[in-house]
Amino acid sequence: MRSKHAGVLMLSLAMILTTGCWDRREVNDVAFVMGTALDREGDKYRASVQVALPNQLGGSSSGGGGGGGSGKAWALFSKSGETIRIANNMEQAGIPRQLYFAHRRTFLIGEDMAKEGLAPILDILGRLPQNRLSVFMVVTEGPALPYMKVTSEIERFPSEIVRELAAAYMKSPVMAKTVIHQLLSEGVDLAIPTARIVSQETGKGASDKTTIKMDGMAVFREDKLVKQLFGKEAQALLLAMGEAQVVEVPIKPPRGKGIIVLRVQRPNVKLEPRAKEPDDIRFVLTLKGNAAVVENASTFDLASETHLHELEEALNKELEGRLNGLIKKLQTEYRSDPIGFAHTLYYRKPQLWRQIKNKWEIIYPTIKVEVVSKMHLENTGTVLKPFGIQEEDLSE
Repeated sequence: MRSKHAGVLMLSLAMILTTGCWDRREVNDVAFVMGTALDREGDKYRASVQVALPNQLGGSSSGGGGGGGSGKAWALFSKSGETIRIANNMEQAGIPRQLYFAHRRTFLIGEDMAKEGLAPILDILGRLPQNRLSVFMVVTEGPALPYMKVTSEIERFPSEIVRELAAAYMKSPVMAKTVIHQLLSEGVDLAIPTARIVSQETGKGASDKTTIKMDGMAVFREDKLVKQLFGKEAQALLLAMGEAQVVEVPIKPPRGKGIIVLRVQRPNVKLEPRAKEPDDIRFVLTLKGNAAVVENASTFDLASETHLHELEEALNKELEGRLNGLIKKLQTEYRSDPIGFAHTLYYRKPQLWRQIKNKWEIIYPTIKVEVVSKMHLENTGTVLKPFGIQEEDLSE
């Protein structure tokens, strides 16, 4: 009986001493940030946040990615301040719910902000535990704020459009932790995907819309943007970095008229240093992979093994030309090393790297790089000869 009373007493004391969830936050009191855009405006920072609207997330989506009727599934808040944190606090002052950044998926950096430097961004990302370092980092052409207003019938949030594009653009999408790691690593410069807003044709009789396109790479020196590359140059950089997913290359046939489009699949790159002395540094960059013909809009006949070999040579020559042109610009115009020539020397030739480390900015534009493309054409599709072209019109 005494033990029973003692047990009741201990249970009562435990209930008294238990404080409960003193720091809990109800879902109704939280504003979930899906994406952030950061711009530089004169001497101030403009921070913009995209917040999910829970009351619009249910039901079927309609125009503009909204849910639960015709309303949008998100709200946009934007303020400028002397620092990023001050701008965020000014936003918070006008929002009845607490901003919560742990679910943020994308971080857009405006062009002017990237030119100014990424140090302020990385400081606030790394300092506050709520910020996820797995957030996708993307540089924008021009200011980043307009990208937060682009609507889509497919995705509910503009930030989700950017995330899906970034995830498919590179083998290893650039996250905040990637940026921090590369800035702290020796001998490699940053390269971050670049997005831009383009007009989307919707057909005759309908008004055109704008959409976000991911087809560029932002090249940095230390933490500052020096150049945004688009099109062929961006593709060449992804190939040289070993980050290209799938690249389609239109080329002129060895003979005849028209265009042949080849898809480069599973490309990989190998960078070999050939250096013994500080004044004679050379590299061999070898590109390997498989290619397939996805369109033959030419008079070139693919039924011949000799013709296939010629087409393969034409593809390799085209890729070598693109990579050589890009590397030359990186060395002489942009003075940036996102491919990692210095990083390769740091790991493969550490003694040599210690000798030239302090002179690398002078040496880098003079290093010799031999590009060798060894793409193998393995697939021409189910059709060898072009449709709609007579036998006598094909090139021999």
